[in-house]
Amino acid sequence: YTFTSNIKSPYMIFSSYTDLVYFFISAEDFRSLFGFQLVEDLENLLHSGLFKAAYTGNLNLFKGLALKHAENEGIGVTEAIKKLTLEDGRGSLHFAAAGGSLKVCKYLLEELKLDVDSKDGEGSTPLCQASVKGHFDMVRYLLEKGANPDASNELNVTPLHYAAMSGETKIITLLLSRGVRIDVVTSLGTALQFAASHGQQDAVKVLLDHGANPNAVNSQGMLRPLISAIFVKAWECMKLLLQ
Repeated sequence: YTFTSNIKSPYMIFSSYTDLVYFFISAEDFRSLFGFQLVEDLENLLHSGLFKAAYTGNLNLFKGLALKHAENEGIGVTEAIKKLTLEDGRGSLHFAAAGGSLKVCKYLLEELKLDVDSKDGEGSTPLCQASVKGHFDMVRYLLEKGANPDASNELNVTPLHYAAMSGETKIITLLLSRGVRIDVVTSLGTALQFAASHGQQDAVKVLLDHGANPNAVNSQGMLRPLISAIFVKAWECMKLLLQ
């Protein structure tokens, strides 16, 4: 005979209802009931819930979790949001941009006055996140709010590189209309190289039509867009580069 319990532990219950638990009990209550480790785990769950709400665009949930976190820390909401980041430096604005969550972004930028060009641990801005994910409306909004269209991270990668890699031609065209540098060189090459190495033929065409250098090499002076296109068997990209 094997006994199987269907009763969930407190941690399992709270893991299932991260977005609710912080509205009903304080951190001090948890410490007295369950000890410090569970409190730390629940804080991590709160943070995860906050970032998920930012990514999915659940503004009401995001505001509620942000307020509760601020209360637990004894600081204002804006300060709490600024301080709350993952180990890689990504914060709420990065997640909102990556998810295309305009309402959350507007709240963060227009009400909390966060920096539109806030950088993560690698120096990437929210505009980079929106560009690689293909969120055109988000890219346009961030640019309207003053985002630097040509901001580069520690590897010298710009939003144009990210858009090229994902084949987002509308975003590429929008960024180019803002006067971004088209042939910024990284260890993996220019934006054209990024597009070619990912088989993004439409992006390759747009970049070439706007004057991208088809013979540009990477920062080590080796890789060229044509070589990358051949390597990944992107034959249509190869044809465009040979024209």
